[in-house]
Amino acid sequence: KNLSNLPTIILERFNELFSGKHNLTLNEDIHNTFTDKSNKELIDISSNFRVLATCPPNSVTKLSEAVLSRFSVIWIDSYKPNEQEIVLKSYIKTNKLNFDESSISILTKFAEDMNHYFHKYFSFPQIINSIEMCSRLNEIIDDHFKWKENLGIILYRLGFGLLENRSQLSTEISSIFDIKGESQTSNNKALIENKIISSMNIDPLKIESFKGYTVVKSEITGAYVKLAEPKAISTNLAFTAMFSEMLDVLLLGLSINIPVIFEGMPGQGKQTAINYVAQILGYNVINIIISQSTKVDDLLGKITIERDKSNNLRVFFIKTKLVNALESDKESDKSIVVFHNINNASSAVAEVLSTIFDQHQKYLLLPDGSTISKIQLNIVGIFNPQNGIYNRDKFPSSLIYSSIYHVVKNPSNDDIKSVIKMAFKDTKFSQDH
Repeated sequence: KNLSNLPTIILERFNELFSGKHNLTLNEDIHNTFTDKSNKELIDISSNFRVLATCPPNSVTKLSEAVLSRFSVIWIDSYKPNEQEIVLKSYIKTNKLNFDESSISILTKFAEDMNHYFHKYFSFPQIINSIEMCSRLNEIIDDHFKWKENLGIILYRLGFGLLENRSQLSTEISSIFDIKGESQTSNNKALIENKIISSMNIDPLKIESFKGYTVVKSEITGAYVKLAEPKAISTNLAFTAMFSEMLDVLLLGLSINIPVIFEGMPGQGKQTAINYVAQILGYNVINIIISQSTKVDDLLGKITIERDKSNNLRVFFIKTKLVNALESDKESDKSIVVFHNINNASSAVAEVLSTIFDQHQKYLLLPDGSTISKIQLNIVGIFNPQNGIYNRDKFPSSLIYSSIYHVVKNPSNDDIKSVIKMAFKDTKFSQDH
């Protein structure tokens, strides 16, 4: 995937394999772990061996002529509108999704409106993900009369979560969700304006009984997560509109098992929101820090070579806590894996994160060459812009499109006052201080 993102030195390393000889010389095997001392060449590769690669549009120009000469480049055109509708209907039917095919026109009109009002390209993969997320929300809420309402929630979160100034664009957003016949999300205008744009200045998460279960439910979207043991949580948090919105986005992601990415400057309460939701649900939080020096091995494990008592070389693979979490199938092991500072990820690490975040990727390739089957893990990414620079475009598109990406609004003066007031409520400070 994304062949054009590979460094030239890596592509050149495989020239021998891509050539007519179809061999690979392992000069790096200095310990003779995989090859004999006298022969470093892997031969007898199957005649059925093939290499297929994908590239984003217009990225083929990054590849050298030497690399291109070893591939047959095929341009894949975009779907035409009628083809897109046929594909979407087939996708819904094949995957048995809880989605009304008549709402496909709403999705295509929404994509057009995003481009018209905000110059944002709502891609075909995003439309597919919208359908899947809506299907999951329809399944847990289990009320056919709310299917279009649920679609409005998903489209708002996916489409407008990437906008930095949502509160200043309420007129344009309302225009998209206005009622204009069957092509629009009927009855969603009031829902979007009153509940999501305005959010709430109270804790939106409530513990209640629902369909025979004890659940944590959002009063904004109605999404919920089943709760094994109800817990009374005492907190001195200030539930501002921006903080309540984060809680709702996070619970929505957890309820339909879709990764969430929070983008915003430090100090906005992103980690506090995650910890609060985890505390209510009784989940464990696994924090993984991404730095500019983080390598793929740091995330997925390292290969070590040691000599045993007989002086024989032995190869060991040391798994990380992330791999152990991805492999765990214990239903009682409820965890939220938080990737901090994903903006620091190198292109190689970003590709690994893309595989982890993407629900369509069922397997993960480890550094030792083995693969593991991914479980449905609760995943959150935190994007902290450096010096106010937002460079999310460097990420693989699948990393963003497979998540609920939410740009956290900067706190208003009233929000800051509320936080300070709550933090010092048990002191003798007055408002004059």
